[in-house]
Amino acid sequence: MAPFLAPLWFVQWSACEFMAAYRSITTMRGLCPFPWEDVNSLDGKVQDRLNPMFSALYVCAIRNALETCCFTTATCFALAYWCDGEGDNWSIALIAAYALVVAVGNLVYIVCYSIAPYLRLFGFWLRGYWSTGGMLMYCGLRALDMIGPRLWGFDSLLVCTVGMCVFWSLFLREHTKVVTLIPKFW
Repeated sequence: MAPFLAPLWFVQWSACEFMAAYRSITTMRGLCPFPWEDVNSLDGKVQDRLNPMFSALYVCAIRNALETCCFTTATCFALAYWCDGEGDNWSIALIAAYALVVAVGNLVYIVCYSIAPYLRLFGFWLRGYWSTGGMLMYCGLRALDMIGPRLWGFDSLLVCTVGMCVFWSLFLREHTKVVTLIPKFW
């Protein structure tokens, strides 16, 4: 049953990611408050928006980590159907390794985000939120019988996962000027 819910999970993941991208773009343009501003107060006094309190950052980090845990669980359920190790499919060990990396990445994300918002990128890349979206897209397309284990001569899971990471990296690089890990070539 889980693989056939993958398209629905992918749509939900996409809605969350587009909302986060929209908020990021509008925040950088001064049109939206920072994510921690709703909990960045002490005794009713709002703190400096660019230097939030530890507790405000911690609340945001925990909220984001919970979202990642939910989508990672959904992805593991969906991948379990397609990763049977037979033919061109990946081994079931991928799911355990993926879940372990996400758990460690979430811990790094929470600690780094709580220290300073810009440090969250270490955990963000390690936990692979965009990779989760790519894996959900892969499972959704497989469930809808739109792709097989191979796509354009490459492993379709890798095409979806790497493609999702490249897309969001370039999109945010262009619209927020925040992600500097990918240089601008044009």
